[in-house]
Amino acid sequence: MQTRDANGNLQDMSAPSSTRVGNKLASMPYYRANQYAQRLDIDENNLMPMHGRH
Repeated sequence: MQTRDANGNLQDMSAPSSTRVGNKLASMPYYRANQYAQRLDIDENNLMPMHGRH
């Protein structure tokens, strides 16, 4: 996990990594988030709430 953003600024690491991953997946199109989730062994039932789908 990167500790700096695209501009080289330090990212806020105080949030749990699961929250940061969920936020990142939520910002992606669903098909892409699902591909990443599969690589991270996150099943679709857990991905849908992270992505805002129910």
